[in-house]
Amino acid sequence: MNSRMKASLLFQAPEPPQRDLSASLNDRERGSRVEFAKWREAHPNFTHNELLDNWKRIRVAWNISKPDKKKTRK
Repeated sequence: MNSRMKASLLFQAPEPPQRDLSASLNDRERGSRVEFAKWREAHPNFTHNELLDNWKRIRVAWNISKPDKKKTRK
């Protein structure tokens, strides 16, 4: 394996765990924490807003939180 291949392997995003939405809440919470830890490893220089946005996105994807409701104008 040459150095270019090694470098490309280092910068690949980690695979998220398989999401089993029918799993127990405990298992889904554990899976979301594992996925979030992998996201943080892949994005070491994140901002506060990126951190919150991705934590929310992952929790919604694992069916732990509900998506934000669209604000309607009156």
